[in-house]
Amino acid sequence: MPAVEVPVVVDTQRRGRLAEYAYEYTKRQLFDGTLSPGQKVRVEDVVARLSTSRQPVMDAFKRLAAEGYLDIIPQVGCRVVVPTLAEIADFFLILGAVQGMAADLAAARRHPDEIAALRAISASIDTLREADRDDDFIAAIRPLDRAFLHQITVMAHSDAVVSVAHGLLDRSDFYIGCLPAAARIDATRPMHAPAEHRAIVDAIDAGDGDRARALVEAHILAIGKGAQAFPLPEFA
Repeated sequence: MPAVEVPVVVDTQRRGRLAEYAYEYTKRQLFDGTLSPGQKVRVEDVVARLSTSRQPVMDAFKRLAAEGYLDIIPQVGCRVVVPTLAEIADFFLILGAVQGMAADLAAARRHPDEIAALRAISASIDTLREADRDDDFIAAIRPLDRAFLHQITVMAHSDAVVSVAHGLLDRSDFYIGCLPAAARIDATRPMHAPAEHRAIVDAIDAGDGDRARALVEAHILAIGKGAQAFPLPEFA
């Protein structure tokens, strides 16, 4: 009797989990500045760091390339994209418009528990002292400001708004991570303006969509101006 050939079953579910893990790991390095614009990113390095196989890492890199964070160059490898100041300026205009719209919708659709959550994040921002503007301070304030803006998008009660805003907030982290230290300080300065955050919460709580939109847009544009205060470094 001829031998029965047993098909090899590929554990696509496991591969998907490993690819997600590699994706989140690499993205975190992009956002915290560990990987700089223009820097080569080697599949082998991530494979060794995560103790996984090549294919999930390659899947993760393809996803990051599709999202605009990596360039995949045939026969050469991968490198982090190199943004321009014009791209960064345009980006913060878009982010301001989306977040402003979310604030307008949040003012119309707010719930008391959501307002309480937004005020709690604002209170956490209040506790950070502006005088402590060092790398540790920047590392602390960025996720708080992002959480504040994300909470506003959640309060818009629109899956489309949440989806779009989430991707834009990711890119905001990436662009700020690309900046030299002095520019990162200027870019994060509006993030620790307690009166500004409280004014946004008050406008949403009062149902004043126009004021909420204007305040959020001004907040985002101030971050963008800070990001352009210094020229980008020369990337290899």
